[in-house]
Amino acid sequence: MNNTINIKTLIGISVAVFAVLLFALGKLGVYDLTVSTGFFRAYSFALTITTFLVGLLLWQGWKFPLLRGWLVHVPNLNGTWDGELQSDWINPETQKGIDPITSILTIKQTLFGTSCVVRTGEMTSYSISAGVERDKNNHIEKLVYTYRSEPRPGVTGRSAMHHGTAVLEFSKSPEWQFEGRYFTERNTTGELNFKFRNRKTDTILTPDEKKHPLDPEG
Repeated sequence: MNNTINIKTLIGISVAVFAVLLFALGKLGVYDLTVSTGFFRAYSFALTITTFLVGLLLWQGWKFPLLRGWLVHVPNLNGTWDGELQSDWINPETQKGIDPITSILTIKQTLFGTSCVVRTGEMTSYSISAGVERDKNNHIEKLVYTYRSEPRPGVTGRSAMHHGTAVLEFSKSPEWQFEGRYFTERNTTGELNFKFRNRKTDTILTPDEKKHPLDPEG
């Protein structure tokens, strides 16, 4: 979690919130802090509220844009991303490459983990491990994940199940997008490009998006 949030800042804020709550409870006369029983009750109440607020931050609050940078290190990548996959695979029958393949990327992300699914008309790739890498010196953020790719029934003859790794650089200008490459154990590589669509994480391919360059026409 140290790579996703500023731990020192979080601790400092937590201590400050606790202290303010404890002071307010005594100042407003909710508890008598001069009596040990009152002090421990106020202490327990302030600690409970502080713990709840920190838990809320770690669960959902980290997504607020205003926390980005000074407290939260990683961007909120949750959602669906539209894009294309350009493989360097050569069709053994024609000795030619193939056209770009329509793809969608769905990302589910928390402060503690990230999962990615890439869908095309031929394959569905599920991340095995994933995370955001930050190059602070060059101001570069990358989504890096290893994956298992599973073909749809009927195409296993040309596309067997395989594993690979993808490295995608994240950019917010002129729009939210990923650009990068992937590498597979089949000794193939390719380029991936995605642009942000929405925050939904249960998106599936439409009939048009399922069309694949190697599918028979008609």
